Amino acid sequence: MALSLAWRRGQGQARALSAYRGLLAAEGFDVLAFMPEDPGCGGHSVWLARRRLG
Repeated sequence: MALSLAWRRGQGQARALSAYRGLLAAEGFDVLAFMPEDPGCGGHSVWLARRRLG
């Protein structure tokens, strides 16, 4: 049971990351880097993205 729950959480996280990437792409951004739970930022996740030109 625990393995199944952990697998589902992982799948949910993968879908969430994909959704964020899709939202950024739809607004004209390319993701350059992603750092989940960055210890240097108090455990917050950090996205670095650049707006596409043109």
